[in-house]
Amino acid sequence: MSDNNTIHGFPCTDTDTDGVVFVNTTPHEVKIYGEGGELLFSIPAPGKGGPSVRVRERCERVGTVGGVPTVILTPAGVEGLPAPGENVFYVISGMALDNLRQGGDERGDVIAPVTSPDENVPEEFRPLRDPVKGWILGARAWRC
Repeated sequence: MSDNNTIHGFPCTDTDTDGVVFVNTTPHEVKIYGEGGELLFSIPAPGKGGPSVRVRERCERVGTVGGVPTVILTPAGVEGLPAPGENVFYVISGMALDNLRQGGDERGDVIAPVTSPDENVPEEFRPLRDPVKGWILGARAWRC
């Protein structure tokens, strides 16, 4: 299915994930943890200059504050998302997923790691964090 653990130039999982391949289209390594806090698998980042899925934005200047321009950035679609593949899930950013869904795109092969600390998200689905620094270590659930 892939050469050198890439699909369309994006890095992908090279471990057994129940017959599913996860392709990372974000600029960050994605780590997925199990319910017991154990690392299940990780997907490397594409690397500097590698492919990525991005949200396009329109920019409108609306004034200045303290002599500095103020602008409104409006999402204008998503670019760089590869065509669907068999048993392939594309990991995209939450921002890109929100933009796709708001635009009416219901592709079932795009997911984003749950990174929300929101108290409305059950603890079991919140990201795993470093207990001292609070940094996100990885996700324990996917958004779809």
